[in-house]
Amino acid sequence: MRLTIKPHNVAIWLIVPMTGLIDVVICFVVFGFMLVVSIIDWLLAMREAKIKLSSFRTRLNLSIHKEKQFRIWMSSETNRRLQVRVFIESSPHLQLKLWPETIRVLPDTRSGLCFTLNPLRRGAYEISSAVISIRSPCSFWSRLQRITVDWQIYVYPDFAQISEYLELVNSRQTSQLGLKRMQKRGTGLEFHQLRNYRQGDAQNLIDWNATSKRRELITRDFEEEKNQNVVFLLDCGRRMRSKEGDLTHFDHALNAMILVAYLALRQGDFVAVMNFGNTVQWNPPRRGQHVLQQLLEATMDIQPSSMSSDYVSVAEEVLKRHSRRALVVLITDLREEDYEVQKTLELLQTKHLVLLANLYDSIFDEIQKSEVDDFSKTLELLGSIAYMRERNEMNRHFRRYCKLVLHTPPARLPIDLANAYLAIKKAGYL
Repeated sequence: MRLTIKPHNVAIWLIVPMTGLIDVVICFVVFGFMLVVSIIDWLLAMREAKIKLSSFRTRLNLSIHKEKQFRIWMSSETNRRLQVRVFIESSPHLQLKLWPETIRVLPDTRSGLCFTLNPLRRGAYEISSAVISIRSPCSFWSRLQRITVDWQIYVYPDFAQISEYLELVNSRQTSQLGLKRMQKRGTGLEFHQLRNYRQGDAQNLIDWNATSKRRELITRDFEEEKNQNVVFLLDCGRRMRSKEGDLTHFDHALNAMILVAYLALRQGDFVAVMNFGNTVQWNPPRRGQHVLQQLLEATMDIQPSSMSSDYVSVAEEVLKRHSRRALVVLITDLREEDYEVQKTLELLQTKHLVLLANLYDSIFDEIQKSEVDDFSKTLELLGSIAYMRERNEMNRHFRRYCKLVLHTPPARLPIDLANAYLAIKKAGYL
């Protein structure tokens, strides 16, 4: 605990006007009186005031760019009333606001204080101390006191948006979500059960042996194969630092990965994640609903670096670590000069089914939809059309070396990637 005594603003405003008095004697008397009062006030301010800050939770889980309000409590073990201001030291990536700024703390009672946190970046943060300013009884001085606290703050991807996706998926309202409803009844890779014939069933699905025994039409029912593998390759290089709104391209890629991972885990598939860029981090294949929380924890503090990604070495690393056939989802932001990614796709498709999700800035869509009413906007439109034509040509080239290429803006990536995964599962490509 560190204590500091400093003059309060009230003392300065009271002393300065006294110097303008004409009567020197009265001036000295008043000044002497104020000096004595200030010394007594200083001695009273030196008395120790035991202040405690407490919160119902020491661990706070937040979503990036989602402001949340919390309440903390202040209590005093002294027998006098205190007027206190609180200053909480936090990371620059956490926007913190306290109110009220000044609070009165009564003896043997708890006083409430609210603060809001708006995290600007994912990761784990710690608030270990707070500084309180206790005003002296006559307001001549303020005593600064540092208090130790232990608040752990974990900032995850925007799980509110992901939760909305998952809620709609669980309630089967897939049309609102944007997911295409896939008809599960019909052919697949794994036999599921025998059931009564329904109108619209294909004739080649009728089991004639079971039909003759039961004397009614019986149909074989299939389902998508389970226990398959989905491997996500998340680019953490400099291209993914581009921002779309408040989030980077990498943040949008994380949201998409979490949504599709949830769909895959719910269907009994194994999910693995590899982040590559400045460093390579491998999360091996696992299945079960508990894996989603593990993936959130593992990717929480990963940020895109300023380094260029080495796609070829990542492909070699995946082939070395995972030999069983899998759906490999590569999420990145390629440019027209990145044709060396062709070798990466060729390596991956020797053992795996490859899906390339190539992001682009939505500003180019906005430019092409906006009105053109002057020469500068005409140049913007022509430049946007030429740029998108080059990207489309690049994507057509990459389609020769992978099963599917998604060319989508970051905000649409979760829905488009989920639809692509469901379509691949339904078609039985794995």
